[in-house]
Amino acid sequence: YVQPVTPQTESSGTWQDKDASSMALIMMEDFVKEQLKAPATADFQPGYQATVHRIRGQKYQIKSWVDAQNGFGAKIRNHFIGEVEQTSKGDWQLNALTFSRS
Repeated sequence: YVQPVTPQTESSGTWQDKDASSMALIMMEDFVKEQLKAPATADFQPGYQATVHRIRGQKYQIKSWVDAQNGFGAKIRNHFIGEVEQTSKGDWQLNALTFSRS
């Protein structure tokens, strides 16, 4: 006898319990784009290379970089570190964001 495998449903855990590292990275990229002079030119570090650290609960620290045009049209790489937090199902807030050029 083989027991059927049932997919996990949303009810198998609350949003507070789930590791939302991938979504945290997506949300951080959105927050970073809001700070850029030319957000449409943004090319982010590939997600698998970015550092996403779950601090506690639904707080995440992200270290990554973005290439984007500055006010003069030159593409510049900016490294950033920041913290995002999921405050309710589907809602995220930016707690901190710092840029540095390298």
